[in-house]
Formats: sequence, C-alpha cells, structure tokens
Amino acid sequence: MIDSFLGTIRIHSEVYMVVATTTNQAGVVHGARIMRVNGVDLVSYRTGISVRTLPGGTPADIHSMPYMHLLELLNSGHFYYCTDSSKYELTATMQAQYSGTVSFSSPPWDRADNRFWWNKHLMRDVVNHQLAAWCVVLINGFVETKQCGHINGKTLDLVLVSRRARFRAGTRYNMRGIDDDGNVANFVETEQIGVIDGHILSYVQTRGSVPVFWEQQTPDLGKVEMKLSSLSKLASKVGNKIILTRPLSSTVPSFQSHFREKIARYGNIIVVNLLSSKKDGERTLIDAYEQMLKNHEKSGQVRYMYFDLHEHSKGNKYDKLEALCRQIQNDATMPPTGFFFVDPAGQVGSQQVGVVRTNCKDCLDRTNIAQSQLAFRALEAQLRLLGIMRSTSYLEDHHSVVGMFKTLWANNGDEISIQYAGSGSLKSGMTRTGEYGIRTMLEDGKKNLTRFYSNHFKDDGRQVAIDQLLGSHESVMHASSNEQALMKQLNDRTSEFMTSCPLPVFIGTFNVGGSDPGSEPLNSWLHPQANEIPAPEIYAIGIQEVVELTPGKVLNTDPYRGKIWEEEVKKCLETSGGNYTLLQSHQLVGLVLMVFAKDESVKHIRHVAYEITKTGVRGLVGNKGGIAVRLLYHNTSFCFVTAHLAAGQEGYADRNADYAEIVSQTAFGRGRHTTINTHDYVFWFGDFNYRIDLPYEEVCASVTEKNYTHLLQNDQLLRARASGESFVGFQEPPLLFDPTYKYDYNSQVYDTSAKGRIPAWTDRILYKAANPTKISSSFYRRTEILLSDHRPVSAHFVLEVQQMDKEKERELKTKIFRNKGQAAVPQAALIEFGDFSDAGSIMGDNISTSGDQVEWHDEPPLVPTPMFSNLSIENVARLDSNNGRQGGYTPPVPHQPPAHPLPSAPKQAAQPPVQKPLPNPFMPTQSAPIAVQGAQTGPIFDPFASAAPTTTSSLPPPLPPKPSSYTPPSTLSSSNPFASLPPTATIPPSTQNNMFFAGQQPLLPSSYGAAPQPSPFPVAPTRPSSTTSHFPVPPTYPQTQTPQAYNQTMFPTPPTRTSALPPTAPTAQTMDDLFGLPASAAAKPAGRPQSLPPPPVARGNRARGNSSGPTPDPFDPITKQ
Repeated sequence: MIDSFLGTIRIHSEVYMVVATTTNQAGVVHGARIMRVNGVDLVSYRTGISVRTLPGGTPADIHSMPYMHLLELLNSGHFYYCTDSSKYELTATMQAQYSGTVSFSSPPWDRADNRFWWNKHLMRDVVNHQLAAWCVVLINGFVETKQCGHINGKTLDLVLVSRRARFRAGTRYNMRGIDDDGNVANFVETEQIGVIDGHILSYVQTRGSVPVFWEQQTPDLGKVEMKLSSLSKLASKVGNKIILTRPLSSTVPSFQSHFREKIARYGNIIVVNLLSSKKDGERTLIDAYEQMLKNHEKSGQVRYMYFDLHEHSKGNKYDKLEALCRQIQNDATMPPTGFFFVDPAGQVGSQQVGVVRTNCKDCLDRTNIAQSQLAFRALEAQLRLLGIMRSTSYLEDHHSVVGMFKTLWANNGDEISIQYAGSGSLKSGMTRTGEYGIRTMLEDGKKNLTRFYSNHFKDDGRQVAIDQLLGSHESVMHASSNEQALMKQLNDRTSEFMTSCPLPVFIGTFNVGGSDPGSEPLNSWLHPQANEIPAPEIYAIGIQEVVELTPGKVLNTDPYRGKIWEEEVKKCLETSGGNYTLLQSHQLVGLVLMVFAKDESVKHIRHVAYEITKTGVRGLVGNKGGIAVRLLYHNTSFCFVTAHLAAGQEGYADRNADYAEIVSQTAFGRGRHTTINTHDYVFWFGDFNYRIDLPYEEVCASVTEKNYTHLLQNDQLLRARASGESFVGFQEPPLLFDPTYKYDYNSQVYDTSAKGRIPAWTDRILYKAANPTKISSSFYRRTEILLSDHRPVSAHFVLEVQQMDKEKERELKTKIFRNKGQAAVPQAALIEFGDFSDAGSIMGDNISTSGDQVEWHDEPPLVPTPMFSNLSIENVARLDSNNGRQGGYTPPVPHQPPAHPLPSAPKQAAQPPVQKPLPNPFMPTQSAPIAVQGAQTGPIFDPFASAAPTTTSSLPPPLPPKPSSYTPPSTLSSSNPFASLPPTATIPPSTQNNMFFAGQQPLLPSSYGAAPQPSPFPVAPTRPSSTTSHFPVPPTYPQTQTPQAYNQTMFPTPPTRTSALPPTAPTAQTMDDLFGLPASAAAKPAGRPQSLPPPPVARGNRARGNSSGPTPDPFDPITKQ
C-alpha cells in the first residue's frame, strides 16, 4: 500500500523509489492534512521489487542490507508531511505565511524552509525536472493537535509543531556544538499555534546546542555503577568529560555567523542558559558561552540570562521557573519578543519580533521544562490581550486546558529527546502531572538505561541513516556514468570559476629536551628576517619533549607544560607585528602541535579537525607518536603532522614502522575516509630520529668541511624515501645546514659524553603537494638556540590556494547540463540551478544563510537519474503540456481581489478525460502489482475550520494572500516594528515592560484601504446578544473594497488563492496520466487501476474496507492505522 512518494535514493549501485506505506493523521491546518509517516519502503527501479521481500516472496533480511539503518530511521514515526502545501507550509511559521514571506504561487521547493526540508536530497530529481505535483516536503520533529477545552465559553485548540534542523543533524554523542557555518546541533524551532473563536495565535521558541566547538565522548561502560537508587541520575554518575575542540579565539567567525543568521531570521534573541555551574564540564561551557556573548550583547538584540535549573529545582520543585518567566517578562532591559496573532477577519493583530533561545547540555530535558513554562505564560498573555481572559485571572484556573497543554508539551519533549538521545525526555512525567514521585523516578531510570544503551549500540547506525537521508554518507554519494562525465567537464573548466592566490606558510619544529622556555627568546626561530619574504598567514609549530620522557612522566602527562610553550609561542608571534589566532593546540605526553592563523584569515578556514596516534609500546604509550591537524583554507585542504619517532642509531626499522602506523591510523571525520594523504598539501615535521650511518669522527669532519653531500648519501631518511619504506612522494627543501643533533646542553659542541652519539639531521620538515609546481620554499634553516641538545628548524613556503566563486560555478553547471541535456530531454524539462535559499525570517524578511554554507548534496543533480531515463522527448513534451507549461515552471495567475461582497461557491474543476495507461517508467514490467491506498473521506478535525462545515466546500479556504501594499517589519522606520501605529493605541498598565506585550499594539495594515485605527484590544466590548462574551467584537475597518463575509465559520473565508499544483486530480489518474503518456489501444474503464502506483498528491489514511474512513476522536486527532 502506497500513501505517498518521498523521493529517490541511490545506495551504492542501486537506485530506489522511497515510498510511504503507512501514515496516520497528526492534525489538520487550513484544510491541509498533516500526516505522520509510520511505514516506509524502498522499491528498486531496476527490479521493481520492494526491499522487504526477496524475489521469491519471502521476507528479506534487511538487517544485512546497506539501507537497514535508513529504513529504521524513516519507520521511526518522527517524520511528517503536509498533503497540500498550497494551503499550509509545514516548514514555515504562521507569521511567515501571513506576512507574505511564503509565496503560495511558487513551487514547493521555493516555499519550503531549507533548514527543515529533510528529504531534499531524495527530491533532487523531482526538483530538477520541476515536477511540482510530485514534490513532498518532509520534516523531522513533532506535530500534534489538541482540543484543550473551553475558556470562558470559547473553545481553545492547540497545535504544536517542532521542526528539527537538518544542518548539523545527528545523534547525541556524534553531534555537539557548532560547525563552521554557524549551525548548531539539535536546533529545533517550536511553534505553539492556538485557535480560539477565529483568532489564530502563534508563539515561536528555539533551542540549540551551546554554539562553541565542543564534544563529549560516549561514557565508558567500565566506569558505570548500576544502582537502583541512582538510575534516574545515571548520566550524571558517568562523568564523561566535555572538551572544547577549538580555542574560543578561532570560534568567533562561526559564533558570529550563528547569531547573525538568527537575528536576521527572528529579530531579538533572549538566550536562556540552563547549564549547571556545579558540574565541571558544564562550567566549561558556561564560561565559554558567556565569553563569546560579551561582544554580542552590545548590539542590544541579544541578551543573556543564566538560570541554573538544577540548582533551582532541588527536590524536583520547579516553582522557581516562575521567577525566570517574570524576569523575562518584566525586565525593562530585555528586548521584546512579542507574539503573532490574526483576528477573525484575517487581519494581522501583532507580530513576533524576537525569540527565546533556550539550551542546556543536550537541549532536551531541562530545555523542554523551561520552554513549556514560557509557552504557558505566552498563551496566557495572548488570551489576556484578546480580552478572552481578564488580567486578574490565570490560566491555571482552567484545569482541562492545563491538562491538555501539559500532555502536549510532554509528548513534544519525549519525541525530540528520542530523535536525539534515543529515549524519552527525563522529567516528562513531571511535566504531565506536576509531581515527581516514585513512579516518575522509575520511569526516568528506565529512560536513562534506554538512552545509555542507544548511545553505545545504536547511535552510530542512526547517524549513518541520517547521513544517508541527507546525502552526505559515502554509500549515497555515487554518481552515475553521465554524472561522472559531466563532472569531468566541470573539473576540466575549473579556471572559469576558480581563482588562485598565494599563501605564505611557516613550519617549525623544535625538540626542547624537557627545558623551560624563557632562557632564550624564540624570535630568531619564528620570525622570518628577510624583508622580501611575506609574513606567514599560517604558522604550524611542532615541539617535542616538553616533558622529560621518564617512565613516571610518560604515564602521568603534565598538560601544563604544553600550555607554557603555547603561551611562549603566542607571545613571540604578537611581537611580529601581526595578529594571530590559535586554531588548534594538542599535546601527546611530550609532543605538542600548535596551528595559528592571521586574524583576517580565520574566516576563510573551515573543517578543522585533529587526530592523535600513539606508537610507543605497540600503540599503548604516548612517548612516541604523532599529532595531525587538518583544515580547509578557502577550497584548498591542508594537513599538518608533527611526530616523534623511535630513537636509537639502530632503530631504522622502528621509525619506518612508526611512520606507517601514524599514516594508517590517522583519519578524519565520522566516516574516517579523509586520510593524511588525501589533502592538497601535507606537511610532516618533527624529531624523526633518522640518523647518519657513518662513524662519529667522519661525520664531525664532514660537518667541519661543510661536505653535506657525503653525509646525505648516508642519511637514513633519504634511504627510506628512495626505497619506498616511508615518506613516499614527499619532498624536502635543500639541506644546507649542519646536523641539528646531538649537542651538549648550552653548547655549540656535539655530544662529548661517553655514549658519543653521532650527529644527525633528526629534525626535519617534509612536504607533499597534489601539484608540486604550486609550492616553493623561501628558506629551510636551523636557528642557534642553545637551551636544548637539538637545534630548532624552520621552513617558509609560498603556495597557491584555490578560491571558488560559487555563482560562477553554478552558472557553469547549468550551462554544461543544458548542453548535455539537449540530446536527452527538451529544454522545457531543465531547471535553472538556484541556490534554494531559505524561506526567510518569521518576520517576513527574505534572508539567506552564510554564503559559504554550501553542501555538496544541496546541489541539484547534473543529469536525470534512472527515475526518468525511460522518458522520451515526446513524453516529456506531453508532460509539459499536460501541466500547462511550455517551458520551466510557470507560476499560477496572481490573485485578484473579488469584485462582489460575498464569495461565490467554488466551481467544480472540470475532470479531464481518463487516459489509457501505457507501460509506466516508474513501474518496471516485472514488478508485482502494488495496491493503492485511497484517500480518507470521512470527517476530519480541523481547528482552523468551522465546527459545522458549509455546503460549498468540505475543506476550509487557504490562508489569505499577502496584501499588495503590506509593509514588512524590516521596512518600518524604527527598531520597534509597531512604531508607525497611532499614539492613541495603548496597552493595559499591567502589561507594561512585559516581553510578551512590549510594542504589541495590534497591527492593522493600512493596505486594507484606510489609515490605521486605534486598537480595540484588549478592552472587550459586549456583543449585541443575550449572552456576554469576553473576547472583543472584531473591529470594523473602513474599506475601499467590499469586505469578506464571515460565512459562519471560526475562520473567515479569504479570497481564493491559485494553487501551484494542477487544479484537480483526475478521478482515474495514474502515473501515465501524470506524465501525459499516449493512451494505449486497449481502453480501460474509469477509476484508479489497482495495479498502478498512486498519483503524486499524498493522500490521507483510511481504514481498509471502509470507503468513508474512520471518525477521529476530537480530543485525539491522530487516527490510528
């Protein structure tokens, strides 16, 4: 049974159709059903066989298949789609839809918010061929509708929509903190929508991980003590360490990008930090967060509030949350956030001008408690503003409403927690009942065990599934032969969108022999002296033996020693005249690697990662080993490796083995597919310990004579490179200085001890470039600093890096695709390669994210996949004519205001003739018939529609279109979006200095034909009837055009909006009908043939054998399958 087509995916060499087989209704908004996906199947395009059955009809062992994790993810019940996005856009807030940010005359891929479109990768072919009718936008998160009861005679319905972002998506221990584009882990936008007596209320909050670079390892199973009394606090008993993976100085560009995008999208930001100051790891995050926020609070649009929820909720008493709400509401220094509502006439009464951004460590348990309390007070404030509740009454007095509200938010917390951490939210029982007893404690203990098991044994598989769905996993990154051919054309023409620029890089290495810095300055080593040499943009410094490598110090590393040298290097670079930022600093016992970049270059550096490899005592001890740091500078990749290899004149084989171990064990990224040698430029530097195979006296004599040629002929490193035993493909600048090892301390004399160690070039710098002609060395030298038995070595390189112009690349892709596509498909079937910009802010501003944020899987495909490979030119031409298009996507005719006072009954769309099906390119002939699940035709609960449906239509009308002269908030004359309202509009004194009411005079757009009038809210005049209502009479606006009639519905009938989809689906529509394929000679009777796939428009679920469908419970609109 197929409910909906969700896209196409290529896993390895096989291409599959992704279809939803089981769905149920999560709610109805504006006549559009929101469906929850409970069952998904993959159908092979090659065989036509479902992956759940083998050719013999027996169940397939999907657990051994590469799509196992993907199927488990899609079958989790955490994905939702809207059956008709021309009426309601599930990825956008109510404010965005009413303000005109969401254009309902645009195709679905332009309407959808890019952040929340989880199956975008699966829909690449649909978007590429502009098949709007086939485009289904899937979100991950939570949707639920509740009929909450009555407030002063008015029925309140609530819809809660949580949208998880697909950027930096992942599981708990796999995805934390921020990325280079400013995206944070577990970012969720939650919108609480209320409908009461025709008014639509909306309040938006967000959550997201602390926006710095940090990680936390999965807890060690061996350190867990299972006690019944501490099961509910299992996570806190494990104590796995939180680590900042980048210095805060190098985090600034990403942090700024995060808040710049959030301010542009949401307006004012109130940051509520719920972390605990008494937990060491969380204390680290608090300090980092507060330090990063100092620069942003100066703008006035970001304010920070710290509230230790653990400390304030001791004994599971959450009454102090009221103090948090009061502080946010009543503090006059807080920027206003407000909320959005629309009156029964479709007029926008107020707009939300900011959001509260809440976080704890995981943004789950504590965050959900705080968000639910804020949402509760926001709803109370909204009802007071409308006059439905008096200012002296409280929402707690309405017990049925409170109970439904708590259930709704507890369900939301559980679902978001399961998606990120693998178990329901802790304390959700407290949210539901308001009490924390023995039963709730046992429930939390069970959730902790479930979460612990999931984090250890299931999260890696779930992460693979998420990466597959989003198109970033290796198994779904295979290109077809046509795509490979077109990519080759693109690579051959890189000069058309790539520019080269020089980059000076400094590499330094120094074995300090356990000495302290300070006795001699490092300037002579770290500062290039020649004026003609450009100042380095990047410094990579390797230091060995910052601690003496004695057994005791090897087993108990002192990290303070590495910090001493780090500070000394930073101090030296500050005196060089340039400002440098520390990108990475890592220590392995006595080995330290530091990478610095100029302040102005940090914004061009992305994808920084590090790996540490031990090679001492079979990889168990870190007295020897390597540290690698990789990064991307513009579009050029770098890897810096410092190493300390095995010592001893006879340790040649051990050194080669150490090198091979570091190379084989060092890999970056979750899939660990990026290795050291896959980068454009690789630098190895350190104490490699390769010796000279000559007697002591002979070496000393050659050094005195400067006969370096004789020494190099016996150099072990050169021999290893020549024989292919290590450092294959690497180069070294000319060695024109004396051996750097081994000296007497504080002396210029080689080793005079009884051991008489032979002088050698143990300290080396090697490099490898993908294009050796793009790199040159300015110098390669040693420096006379005598504090160690080694001498420091440095090298200066100038190399070329590539910078991509994304717009030019996009244009060239389009051109190549069009030239290639001429022979396969007509011009009308091609899509212009757009940037798929986001849907804009909730205030109606069209914005885009960081210009650097481009994922490879965000790009549309260059060629048609097998999904459309069977279409001929004639068939695609019919497809275009069948959809009313002559070329590309043609939007519907813009809305025209009606010329009559009352809307006429909608006309029934003419039914196109039934077309006779031919062999279907979507259904291979050898496949078994697939039954079609019909649409639900029974009654449905829609809080946006009248309780008694009208006779003219079974569904309520869509949202009203944006008024032609509507002024978005961003264009108003002051920072207050309501500053243009008349001074006579007032707010009740009780709501002054309240974040929910600040600037909340109801907004009456002047585009409706008259100047704004004084607000009638919140004073509620009495209706001219036998009963008294507590909500205001809808205002009477002077009109230049005849107003719409109420038509006895909760929600007024707005002007008809032209849909972006084809008018009405044929009653006997098949896949062949959709594509306009020619009719076969043998005509078939009317009605949908059961042997063909369903039409693309997703249908609601119905009970099998019941054509009328089930009647849903109005208090639980989710109809069970």
